[in-house]
Amino acid sequence: MTHPQSVRSAVYRLAFARGISITGGAAAFTALMFAVYERTNHNPVWLAATLILTFGMNGVLGWFAGTLGDRFDRRMIMIVSEVSGAAVFAVAAFVHAPVLLIACGFVAAIAESPFWSASGAAIPALVDDPKEIEHATSLVSLGVYGGIFLGPAIGGALVGHIGPNWIFAANSASFVLSAALIWSVRRPFHEQVSDEEHAEHVGIWAGMRFIRADGVLERILIGFTIMVLFSGFVMVSDLPLVSTFFHGKADIGRGYGLIIASWGIGSVVGSLAARRLTPASETRWLVAMNAGFAVTMGLVGAAPLFILVLLFVFLNGTCDAVSLVALRSIQVRRTPDAVRSRVLAAMDGAQNISLAVGYATAGLLVKLLGPQTVYILAGTGALFGTAVLWPLRRRSIQDTQDTTVPKGVQT
Repeated sequence: MTHPQSVRSAVYRLAFARGISITGGAAAFTALMFAVYERTNHNPVWLAATLILTFGMNGVLGWFAGTLGDRFDRRMIMIVSEVSGAAVFAVAAFVHAPVLLIACGFVAAIAESPFWSASGAAIPALVDDPKEIEHATSLVSLGVYGGIFLGPAIGGALVGHIGPNWIFAANSASFVLSAALIWSVRRPFHEQVSDEEHAEHVGIWAGMRFIRADGVLERILIGFTIMVLFSGFVMVSDLPLVSTFFHGKADIGRGYGLIIASWGIGSVVGSLAARRLTPASETRWLVAMNAGFAVTMGLVGAAPLFILVLLFVFLNGTCDAVSLVALRSIQVRRTPDAVRSRVLAAMDGAQNISLAVGYATAGLLVKLLGPQTVYILAGTGALFGTAVLWPLRRRSIQDTQDTTVPKGVQT
């Protein structure tokens, strides 16, 4: 079968779409957090609520939305998701009350919930050779993390001057542009799947059943769920941490933008470095980078100077990006197309639910202990997730790469 586009063109379009959308989304998220924090008298509990109803809801909703990516056209699902998100942020541009802003964030989370699993599941179909999976995954991750770098820097620099509502409007436009780029991709988003294969993986919970039947994926799920719990602690702590170094709305806004942008720059570096991963080395780097992620998280809390905070946040982002590319490559290699979107959704869903628990716990902890102590506590706790992954360090994904249906998965 011939295609009117090269693999390179298709992957670059998808990566650019992600970069544009994430840039706008990260700027809008920075503005949302800043607006809620300022309009609730700097109350971290409101920050936790915002995170739960945005990032946290992606976990619950994504679990169910993953079924869409396995049964329907992934390309169309991604386009509809982006256009729906654009509509929500167009409304948010006219909203001022914190409760209504959080409500807009919640609806946007519903609109975006099918996107991540559908886009990740599509990569093996977009490429011609399984050896290109790491390269394609790293390019798409580069777009994501490039947006995480640019978005907060833009949002943090502008929110104190033009206000959050203009940033929400710009984000709406970025979603429309992303949808147009995805529409322009003219390669398949699905591999060939027979009716028999679909029949082997029936229902919303097929992804979790597959994970439980696969020892490697099950261990990764447990390890990442633990680590993400403590990531929720630090996301709530970010703005209060910046407030311990700066005073004044504009300075705090810039500092908050810098701390997220530093993580984004590190993530861009990590995404570029991850292009050198191979199936033989993925699991070793997965374990090593997760250990680095935990250690650098704790060091952020111990840093006496803001410049050191930015350095450790940069290293944290680098470790996270390499780990994510390794994770995604392992997931798609071990999972057949018929259930791939639901496997990714189940993985992401469990992690986002854990993240929501971290958010809910962190609001009170920041009040009681302060943001630096919470960062140190989070880094220590994340090491337990690394301990769960530790047995994988000597394994090559090629040793166990069997994408046939494990025993007990059929229902």
